[in-house]
Amino acid sequence: GDANHRLADHGLQALTHYLSSSVSVRPITFATTKPQFFQKSLLKFYDVSPWFIFHNNIANASILQILKEQDRSSNLHILDIGVSHGVQWPTFLEALTRRSGGPPPLVRLTVIAGTIDNDQATDTPFAIGPPGDNYSSRLLIFAKSMNINLQINRLDNHPLQNLSAQVINSSPDETLIVCTQFRLHHLNHNHPDDRTEFLKVLRNLEPKGVILSENNMDCSCNGCGDFAMGFSWRLEYLWRFLDSTSVAFKGRESEERRVMEGEAAKALTNLGEMNE
Repeated sequence: GDANHRLADHGLQALTHYLSSSVSVRPITFATTKPQFFQKSLLKFYDVSPWFIFHNNIANASILQILKEQDRSSNLHILDIGVSHGVQWPTFLEALTRRSGGPPPLVRLTVIAGTIDNDQATDTPFAIGPPGDNYSSRLLIFAKSMNINLQINRLDNHPLQNLSAQVINSSPDETLIVCTQFRLHHLNHNHPDDRTEFLKVLRNLEPKGVILSENNMDCSCNGCGDFAMGFSWRLEYLWRFLDSTSVAFKGRESEERRVMEGEAAKALTNLGEMNE
């Protein structure tokens, strides 16, 4: 069906989830797919939709702009707090090879993976991949083919507000750039105010640049309104996503489309999703 029919289906499932204590049928999500199909779905979505790739391209261009102002002999350290699951970085690495003077001596990528609670009520949409997905090895192989010295460090189940220079192993002589995409809105901004704590963490890291991509909508958390108001904002967000996938996939049904839409639909039942 079209975006309206799909929204009605996901909305009904979400309301059933809230009203019934029994386990309801849930849509296919990233975490329920096999790693190979998960990557296939991501690549397909990035190929047909600007939903994420637009932000990734702007972020990559911003990082390159920041590097122009830094010592070319210094190492680059990117703190990746995002939802791209590695898809963002091949085009960036390729751009580094075209940079005047070539890539930095060392490119460090510290990935802060989404926190896994095995509960879709707390999982951030698009942040949690399936068990066994290892995009680091693919990125390392790609970087080697481009003659780029790449190191990847992945931190699992580490709260954003508890990060520090020691945790990410940063040093003053490197160019640290923070790239955070579609994760900050999930942090509590009431009590406790995890979002403010995370912003303090970023300031203490003293990065050369911070690149932020986020949702643009009113807050739908329980602390800023009642259930009806919050749920309506979540529905509006999901409708925009479903409308975009309808255009991107030209109305055609596919398993890749179901996975992406099922993952987005987690916003309807996610307790922390959509803080402004």
